[in-house]
Amino acid sequence: MSFRITIARTGRSFPAEGEESLLDAALRHGVPLRYGCRRGKCSTCKHLVVKGEVDDHGISAYALLDDERDEGVTLLCQAFPRSDCLIELVEDGDDVDVELPVPRLVGARLAEATALSRSLWSVVLELDEPLDFIAGQYVEVAVPGLPGVTRPYSVASAAGVGDRLELTVKRIEGGRFSGQLGSLPPGTPTTVRGPFGEMHLRRSGRPVTLVGAGSGIGPLLGILRTLAETEPARPARLFYGAATRRDLPYGDELRRLANALASFESVITLSRPEPDDGWDGPVGRVAAALARSFGDESAIDAYVCGPPEMCEHVSMFLEARGVPGRQIHADGFYAAD
Repeated sequence: MSFRITIARTGRSFPAEGEESLLDAALRHGVPLRYGCRRGKCSTCKHLVVKGEVDDHGISAYALLDDERDEGVTLLCQAFPRSDCLIELVEDGDDVDVELPVPRLVGARLAEATALSRSLWSVVLELDEPLDFIAGQYVEVAVPGLPGVTRPYSVASAAGVGDRLELTVKRIEGGRFSGQLGSLPPGTPTTVRGPFGEMHLRRSGRPVTLVGAGSGIGPLLGILRTLAETEPARPARLFYGAATRRDLPYGDELRRLANALASFESVITLSRPEPDDGWDGPVGRVAAALARSFGDESAIDAYVCGPPEMCEHVSMFLEARGVPGRQIHADGFYAAD
């Protein structure tokens, strides 16, 4: 059964199927709105149902408080329409300056999978047709051999590269997709759905500060690659944290980008350097490295990717130092269900 969903501020309306989340329906029809993980964990897509009924019983009390639910607030990614609805979007003043691509499903095949470090892999997919995306966004990849199971991975490719996507994947022993890396043969079929995410490169011209840890390097690398191709004079700084030297990926690529970008600085920090690392750089958390070198820099665009706690800590620090919230774009990588 299909229902009519209307956005209160603009009057724009679109249909949503009963088994389709309000968020998926909105994205399918190109409606711009605030959202994040699409899995009910980050609570970014909290918006208000002014009229109508939705089924959102699957939302945990941690993600949506009882008093919020009583006021009509819901998570659009976990809310399914049961009648026509009037939705009031909670805006945060973001200065989105491009029209986001509408997510769609395309066929794909595994082209190559290469270990970058002890835990990170570069996974390259060949697509049946080009997929438009903005640097920093992510896609959902169908897990081979498990119908209906998908995993979200950020795109490390520069925007506009055509029918090949590079993803940066953290390999987890026993993981449904990542646990198969190293054994999946080239040509393994899958599908890609996307792109998704509001953590994407803006065209503001402001200097760029990128902060990441672990597989958070993937979307940040995509942003840097895109800057090198489209805005090489735009200043950029990368703060990246790993456990040991053996956990550092993309060393050669970062050196190439340092030559391609007119003003680029990378600060790499290790949290647990090993005795034989030969490491003479910063030691500690990446957030601390950012704090040590951060000056009067409120006129920046900040992109933060990786563990949710790190993203929250860095975002709070940047706001406390005067960076407007609309210029801070974070993507916390939550564990899969």
